[in-house]
Amino acid sequence: QAPAGSHYLGAATSCRSADSLLDAQVYANATAIAGMSTYVTTKVSISNAEMLSLHAADKTLIAAQGANTVIEVISVFAHSQPIDVDFADGANIEVKYSGDTDFLFDLDNTLIKTAGCAVIRGMAGSLEELQINTAVVANCDAAYTAGDGTVDIYIAYRVVTLTACPY
Repeated sequence: QAPAGSHYLGAATSCRSADSLLDAQVYANATAIAGMSTYVTTKVSISNAEMLSLHAADKTLIAAQGANTVIEVISVFAHSQPIDVDFADGANIEVKYSGDTDFLFDLDNTLIKTAGCAVIRGMAGSLEELQINTAVVANCDAAYTAGDGTVDIYIAYRVVTLTACPY
């Protein structure tokens, strides 16, 4: 029996389906909480010129959402699409809060530099502190020196509005 006010999603038939149902139940109940948005997945394309300058200039993936809001990034993956010349050198693409040195997710540049198209899952970082009213950006610690093509970043997130801090 589902708790009052929740959305009953069915009965589990295995441990895996129990986990899925629990995740769905948490999601269904969380979306009903005031100040909490539903999960959103968006695609942001990084052009060839932006890839080659990603070391020097961050690419905004999600703009800051306003006072007392937090962007909680749930997952990230990238689709690398070289045209004729694979990306060379460079470092992993890091997804992080603007101005932060720690990353939320890390995209392996070995796969980005692989010949042909590649889909790369972001590996979660150790950053535990979420930033208030701060954009989420992509950058890398070393410049790509060659390459043509694009990288599409798919990012799943939600925005949570907090009560105002008293200080």
